[in-house]
Amino acid sequence: MTDELAGRTIGERIQIIRERRGKSRPVVAGLVGRSAEWLKAVEKGGLHPPRWEKLVQLADALGVQDLSELTGEKPSTTMVGRGSQRWFRP
Repeated sequence: MTDELAGRTIGERIQIIRERRGKSRPVVAGLVGRSAEWLKAVEKGGLHPPRWEKLVQLADALGVQDLSELTGEKPSTTMVGRGSQRWFRP
């Protein structure tokens, strides 16, 4: 985790990582089956953080290998994911 992400909310982390990857809101939102307005509300704290399944989809869309990069939490011992992507489930 980078210092830039320390102390940030999940929504802020999603936005920072999305912008770093050069992906637009409509593109990322479309990849997870939601609207750009939904993603903006998540990023800005207007909605509760997404549920686990949607976080996994967002991580996949953003190319995040370690889900704790989005959550800010230390990984547990349980790993989930699909294909070559694996994430720790809190």
